[in-house]
Amino acid sequence: KAEFKLMDMRKLEFNDKKFDGVWASASFVHIPKQDLLKTLSEVKRILKNTGIFYISVKLGEGDGIKEDPRHENVEKYWVFFMEEQIKEYLNKAGFEIVDTTSNDSNNKHVDYTWLNLYCKKKN
Repeated sequence: KAEFKLMDMRKLEFNDKKFDGVWASASFVHIPKQDLLKTLSEVKRILKNTGIFYISVKLGEGDGIKEDPRHENVEKYWVFFMEEQIKEYLNKAGFEIVDTTSNDSNNKHVDYTWLNLYCKKKN
């Protein structure tokens, strides 16, 4: 009975304070950094006051079009973050970081590390 919607993360078509949590696994790696605060603010807007937010990003520096060896080398736009950089963005957007973990990709075609951040909405 799930309802799925296709929309731009930078302008979410949901009412304010609608959700208890947002799970953003590997989705912010495709949002340009100039749109990051706006997109994080949208996530904050749709979270209830006690809302929880999970975000995973790739550790590293830079951004740009790169081939994805997992999918026949299709070109994709990727954004990489240093840990302190993404934490600063989250703080500016109104999130408190509750926990942070990291793990290497379990895919033999890639050699990057994922940073997982568990946050709550600051009130």
